[in-house]
Amino acid sequence: MIPKNHINPVYSQDFINFFSIEHLLLKVQFLIKNFIKKNTIIKNIIIMLMIFLLSSIFAFSISLQAGEAADFYESSNVRFYYEEGNFYLNLTTPAPVLCAVNFAEMGEKYNNLTAMDMISPGVNHLVELDLEPDKIYQVKLTAFTEAHEIYRSQEYLVDTGIDNETDDLIVIQEGEKSEECEKGEEDQEVQEGQEGQEGQKGQEGQEGEEGQEVQEGQEDQEIQESQARTIELAAADDEFSQVPEIEGVTDTGASINFSTKNPTLSSTAFGTTEEFGRLVRAPGRIPAESHEVSLPGLQADTEYSLETIVIDESGKLLRSGISTFTTAESEEEVDYGENHATLEAGAEIYAVSSNFGNDLTGPFGAVNAIDGDPGSEWSSQGEGDEAWIEIKLAESREITGFGFWSRTMGDTGEIRRLKVITGEGEILGEFDIPDAERLYNFTLPPTKTQNVRFEVVNSTGGNTGAREIRIYGEAN
Repeated sequence: MIPKNHINPVYSQDFINFFSIEHLLLKVQFLIKNFIKKNTIIKNIIIMLMIFLLSSIFAFSISLQAGEAADFYESSNVRFYYEEGNFYLNLTTPAPVLCAVNFAEMGEKYNNLTAMDMISPGVNHLVELDLEPDKIYQVKLTAFTEAHEIYRSQEYLVDTGIDNETDDLIVIQEGEKSEECEKGEEDQEVQEGQEGQEGQKGQEGQEGEEGQEVQEGQEDQEIQESQARTIELAAADDEFSQVPEIEGVTDTGASINFSTKNPTLSSTAFGTTEEFGRLVRAPGRIPAESHEVSLPGLQADTEYSLETIVIDESGKLLRSGISTFTTAESEEEVDYGENHATLEAGAEIYAVSSNFGNDLTGPFGAVNAIDGDPGSEWSSQGEGDEAWIEIKLAESREITGFGFWSRTMGDTGEIRRLKVITGEGEILGEFDIPDAERLYNFTLPPTKTQNVRFEVVNSTGGNTGAREIRIYGEAN
């Protein structure tokens, strides 16, 4: 091998083959280095070309990330409206997500956070917004997918200065600007870089803002005005007051507890691989520092991976590290018979007292109680002890038991006692539901019927409902 610092080498045929590929490459390399060394202009041109190439690669990477989020929101239906004294966001997404909403008066830093009161992902989101009349607000949406990708929307400007009810309060979206918007943006600070780093919006030539990612870990991540984009986020466990801890592991479920330094909303993804596949969060729409999240519907003796992302009122995001746990072995179960209350078995919702969102098949529709997925749920429209649901089986048959898993909203929404009645009006009994942690099974006197009605007798009030309802009988 020829020494790199050998300026004027003399080659011997015995030492190296003059016509070898290796020698020719070394010779070319030597000549190029000498040429560049003697020609400063050429050297500068090459440096500029390298910078241009690296910048192009970076811009292309950012555009790909922005493209995923842009496609997501372009395929969504985003509508802000006013009805009966309240302001709402009605969001329909192309895939099930959990969604958080940040907002502030135009020209101010983002300082509010809310979401729909749902613990599992959905495609229909109805979010009540605490807005004041006769103002213009800037709004950003952050969606969490079942693979735990983060899609942040473009900025929406919402005008609450209305004289009557209207279906569309959006005045600007997708990066458009009006004179009023530009005036309000001049004072808005951005902190998406190292802590304390600030920028100003509304000035021309701020192309660098577009596609800029929320910085990783402990850096400030206040929302900036930009196009929709995918946010890449590194784990930062040290930013949690208490990192997520797994507790209460059984053969069918577990829970995690964690806390944050500021009030936040959360999204926890879990699954048998690090691609996850399921999402849950703590009940409630008001940000909190302490969180307790239930992980329902797990398989016995199975290893799960999970991670948690939180978002605060300024739009800052934190991601925990991925942790794993293994569920307990399956306990010996009583054979209650075959579950006939499933959509697959031909069962249907015959009637229901109400659905939150007034949609039988929506994110809180009654159909969710018999879809076989404990990650979805039926919620009544605030009926508390007056809620009821009636299930119609595919055919009349002898039933021998039932299973019931109550939903919960933490302090409210939990059914404590219910009454079971046949379609013919025969009362089969009243039954206590210990908690909302899992499915509870009960035996019934063998009874032939096609319809079974469940009426709430006692609850903690609010939007009572069920994660899962089963009706057992002999196999077909």
